[in-house]
Amino acid sequence: MEAVDCPYCGATNHSSAPEIMAECAYCGIPFAEVRSPYMRLTVIDGHLPDAWDRAENLKTHWQEDGDLDRDVIVDRRLDNVDFMGPERRRIIGNGLPVRPFIIH
Repeated sequence: MEAVDCPYCGATNHSSAPEIMAECAYCGIPFAEVRSPYMRLTVIDGHLPDAWDRAENLKTHWQEDGDLDRDVIVDRRLDNVDFMGPERRRIIGNGLPVRPFIIH
């Protein structure tokens, strides 16, 4: 079990997999934390209305405390939203299919 601090309420949570987005046991807002020997990255939920402000405030707070190996990112994944079908990456702005570039 690893101890991780919630970026929202500051409470210490214990998790066996802190890198997976999970709700805080105290405030219920999801977050994740990824650690390496050189960096500690906190991931906050991008669906919250104040996510970008919170990320800036956290980063500023950590820098002021001298904790320079910590960083925060906002999770902007779209979940399982299917906008234009499974091949939406092969369609350009006006709906025309993109043809693959072939070198002869």
